Amino acid sequence: MKLKTNKKLFLIVGIIVLLFFSGLAITTYISNNRITSIPAPVIKTLPNTLGGNVMLQGVGYPGSKVLIFYNDSLIDDAEVDDSGNFFKNISIINEGEATFKVKLIYKNIESEFSNSITTFIDLTPPDPNAFKLTSKIPSQQNQSTITLNGSISAGDKLLINGKDYSVEENGTFNIIYTLTEGNNTLSFQMVDSYGNKTPELLRSEIYVDTIKPEIINSSFGNCDTKASPTKEIVKIGIGDWSGYLDSTNSVAIVGCIGGNVKSITVDGKKISWDENNEIYQRVNLYIRGGLNKYKTVVTDQAGNIATGYVETTAVRDTNSIDVNLNY
Repeated sequence: MKLKTNKKLFLIVGIIVLLFFSGLAITTYISNNRITSIPAPVIKTLPNTLGGNVMLQGVGYPGSKVLIFYNDSLIDDAEVDDSGNFFKNISIINEGEATFKVKLIYKNIESEFSNSITTFIDLTPPDPNAFKLTSKIPSQQNQSTITLNGSISAGDKLLINGKDYSVEENGTFNIIYTLTEGNNTLSFQMVDSYGNKTPELLRSEIYVDTIKPEIINSSFGNCDTKASPTKEIVKIGIGDWSGYLDSTNSVAIVGCIGGNVKSITVDGKKISWDENNEIYQRVNLYIRGGLNKYKTVVTDQAGNIATGYVETTAVRDTNSIDVNLNY
């Protein structure tokens, strides 16, 4: 009876010991696979001077959250990707020395701070007084490019309509700028190597018309130029007239204009138009028998010149003159 009792006791003790070591093994497994701390992150060195945009980069524990501190104040956060890298673009609005450091948070576990890095934030734009434009910008021209000469601060760039143009080492520039047909606006700024821009330094308007006027030998129709605003149209012809062959006769010049016409001449004689852009003017022309052609010259406001002819035909009848107009 005593032997059976001892066997039961040994069996119970064995089970207890087995359960104890099994529990210890499970506890040890969980403890070995549970994260209780994460290493401090590392941030990469920055240049000595930067503008207002700072790209902060570093490495840390994958999947953790990065807390970003600027001059000891928490300003932003980021995420560490699966490769252990993090990136964050930070906007700084205060000029001066800037110190950055970060720490990580992963499942309520917080790391130590990273290394600190310091840079200087430069938010001062170039001196606007350094901008000098020596070339003239006309209000209109008949060429599609313009040469811009001048100077800015050495080391800075010139912005024209937001696009930057490099200058010589001493700050001088000689830029051939391409314009578009019609109205153009040129806006000038300067920008330094840290991205700091000046306000607008100069704004100029220039109208470009590279298209010659069109001369149509007809006194009929309209001269609408809406489809091509920089193209001038002149419809011009010789109206009804009577007189003698091989002599100077007073004839009517009729038609219309469209667009920015500066001047018209027929056979060297100046032709005018009224407030409705209609032409009616008598001029003295020498009429011969047969076909008569008179040179017409049209100049637009931009200086483009077109030439053509107005025509009339006169045939002697027995007692009169037959006149065929404009062919």
